[in-house]
Amino acid sequence: MWQFSALLFFLLPGCSTAQDPVTGPEEVSSQEQGSLIVQCQYASHWKDYRKYWCRGAEWSSCKILVETDASECLVKENRVSIRDDQRNFIFTVTMEDLRMSDAGIYWCGIVKSGYDPMFKVRVGIEPGCSTAQDLLTGPKEVSSQEQGSLTVRCQYGSWWKDYRKYWCRGAEWSSCKILVETDASECLVKKNRVSMRDNQTNFIFTVTMEDLRMSDAGIYWCGITKAGYDPMFKVHVSIDPGSSPWCCTIPEPTTSSPVDPQPSMTTIDTIPAPSPQPRSLLSSPYFCILLFLELPLFLCMLCAILWVNRPQTWSGRQGIWPYHESQ
Repeated sequence: MWQFSALLFFLLPGCSTAQDPVTGPEEVSSQEQGSLIVQCQYASHWKDYRKYWCRGAEWSSCKILVETDASECLVKENRVSIRDDQRNFIFTVTMEDLRMSDAGIYWCGIVKSGYDPMFKVRVGIEPGCSTAQDLLTGPKEVSSQEQGSLTVRCQYGSWWKDYRKYWCRGAEWSSCKILVETDASECLVKKNRVSMRDNQTNFIFTVTMEDLRMSDAGIYWCGITKAGYDPMFKVHVSIDPGSSPWCCTIPEPTTSSPVDPQPSMTTIDTIPAPSPQPRSLLSSPYFCILLFLELPLFLCMLCAILWVNRPQTWSGRQGIWPYHESQ
């Protein structure tokens, strides 16, 4: 009977000898939106085995969240990463951007045939504000003039360095429309009148809006793309009406000189100006008509009248022309 109890002692997780078990902290805790680290120690003969981090009230049915590939390479899944230090026989689990729902029972485990060596860890999450380093921050309000430009700089925590950042518009963060988004690099990205660049050395991304219009006023958000809820910061943008040099400049009245050496052709063609000198009578068209048409007609009538009324020579008897006999 004692042999069966001893065998059971070796098979059950957490009940092996001091050389065999996986050990670690029984309980860890951190604040919401923060991060936590769990280090699990294992015996040297587990060096080349795969290690994992799983969640569940029972070790036999826990869900694996992240698992190594039996090397020392970092493996990351969503907000959880794991790395195996095979020289010191420790694997480290990191959980980021913690939420209240992350509280619960987790297990450090090693993959092997049969029952896996495992160690139970209770994770507690405390509600509260993160430190300034944890937050995505920026200006609460920016303003500029119509047809001008404005710049918004948003600061983020160093661990968000390799994540995509974006600028979106909308009254609610959950339904805002993304206007421009980086590709997780420092390259400038521009769409329409909005551009964006991520400075991964100073952990700041900069948004520039150009050719501003009155309709651009509203609520915008700095955001970081990640699994689950994105870190976001609300920015209120206001646009002041600006003065336009074309619509608001009143032209000064021009004073014409008494003598215009080069008169405009348009003025001469469209608005005939009276001649300053009196025109000659011979240049009048009415006088020409009178001279060349009516005057000859008048002369002809006068000649006809004179012809009819010319004096006539009569002989002794009326109506007979004088007769001359030949001598």
